[in-house]
Amino acid sequence: MTIFIITISCIKQNTNYIQINEEYIDFKTLKRDSSLIKTIYIKNTYPDTIHVDTITTSCECVTMIRKIKKIPPHQKDSIIFKFKAEETGYISRGLSILFKDRQEPFQIIIEGEII
Repeated sequence: MTIFIITISCIKQNTNYIQINEEYIDFKTLKRDSSLIKTIYIKNTYPDTIHVDTITTSCECVTMIRKIKKIPPHQKDSIIFKFKAEETGYISRGLSILFKDRQEPFQIIIEGEII
């Protein structure tokens, strides 16, 4: 089994007070039965603590390794998930992060080819 570990530290997706570094993850090509471990950074630029309500995934092939519940003002924290390449072909999976004071969840798309 091959495990790929990728950590990204730049901040891209932005709302009024929540910044998420990556909303689209293209792993290009993975071998079947291998895994990808990914870190997503979330920054709170608001003067109050923000609270994570739920983190959901679109399938059992995406599992959470590290979840967070809250981020203090002007701090950054991370979630970590693992994607297991269980089937061959092109895939598109998702991860949703819902904050308690925000109606729409952040959507993170995971795509690529499994060979």
